[in-house]
Amino acid sequence: LEELKCDATTVVVGHSSGAACAMRLAENHELAGLVLVSAYHTDLGDEGEKSAGYFNRPWLWERIRSNGSAGSAFGVHQFGAADDCFLPLSEQVHVASNIGANFIRIDGRSHYMDPTFPELLSLLTNSDELRPTPPTSE
Repeated sequence: LEELKCDATTVVVGHSSGAACAMRLAENHELAGLVLVSAYHTDLGDEGEKSAGYFNRPWLWERIRSNGSAGSAFGVHQFGAADDCFLPLSEQVHVASNIGANFIRIDGRSHYMDPTFPELLSLLTNSDELRPTPPTSE
């Protein structure tokens, strides 16, 4: 974490296997917020996913929930789509329900591989919790 400069003031965004990585990070480290995109909780029967090591032990859902927004009121958000070309909706919903995420379902986005993601940008830039507080003169 020292190398990543990631702490309770950091909002971590993870996509696909990066979402699995972000969830494992939140199991043991406090973050200001967590945004998962196309998140899943099993190796989906894929040897490559299995070898990643994210799915070889139980998920600590409560710790992900509490650490995922320990540093602010930003919370935990998750983007998903019913037409995801890699993940069944049930995988995505399972993650969201277990970590208490604000599940943002946008069908028509598949696996969110388009280089533009205005909904994510809006979430990150319109949150009062993410705006720096001006210094006071005290």
